[in-house]
Amino acid sequence: MSRIVEEHLGCHVHGINLLRWIKKVVVIVVILKVRTSFAKVDVLVVLVVVVLVVVLIVVVKAAVVEVFVVVLVVVVVVEVEVVVVAVVFVVVILVVVVVVSSSSSNNSRSSISSNYTCGYSVRC
Repeated sequence: MSRIVEEHLGCHVHGINLLRWIKKVVVIVVILKVRTSFAKVDVLVVLVVVVLVVVLIVVVKAAVVEVFVVVLVVVVVVEVEVVVVAVVFVVVILVVVVVVSSSSSNNSRSSISSNYTCGYSVRC
């Protein structure tokens, strides 16, 4: 049981560190946006949002709230032009997150129960 809690906490701490890194990336993108007035930067911002959210979901398996906060931070800092595109991405991403989390929660429950049975059988 303690091993499972430690793994969860380690993953959560790793997610928090990643969120700090993402804030730095957002600041860099905002600086680029201020210095250049090209429409390409808008596309760059949208791509950064998509990549960061995919990384959060796949690698860190962050909670839906953390992903939503990252997307909101990026949307708020960027101009209104990107908001329409970002809202569409947020809706799509939230649907994907709900589907992925529901399927992964079923898988994790079965793996946890198999770890328990395996651990107890080895000790006996």
